[in-house]
Amino acid sequence: VEFGSGSSTDILRSVCDNVTSFEHNPEWAKGETLLRKIDPKTGWYSITAKDKKIIKGAGVVIIDGPIGSTGGRYNLPIGILPKNAIIFVDDCHRSQDKFMARAIAEHQGRKIEFVKGVEKLIAIIK
Repeated sequence: VEFGSGSSTDILRSVCDNVTSFEHNPEWAKGETLLRKIDPKTGWYSITAKDKKIIKGAGVVIIDGPIGSTGGRYNLPIGILPKNAIIFVDDCHRSQDKFMARAIAEHQGRKIEFVKGVEKLIAIIK
């Protein structure tokens, strides 16, 4: 499961046969991405009960949306994340994303590792 769609979605789908991506902007949606509006109250995707089942069944979750400028990324409803999935949080070079990654790890009682890329810092929660 990927929150936020774009060029990374194409890469994921080239090596994985089952990628569900959530996106709010039709221009960024790739392939069979689930378009979901941003809930104005929470700033997070308006996900359905069916979406929650898909998310709970994921083995890997990538959090790269909604875009940081919406502010909604930081309102992620942590309880929807599966307890046994590996979770990647992109953009942890930004303090709010790093804080969110730590909050997810703490909520789930799991270990977190930060990996520095060329331009970004990514959190891996396992």
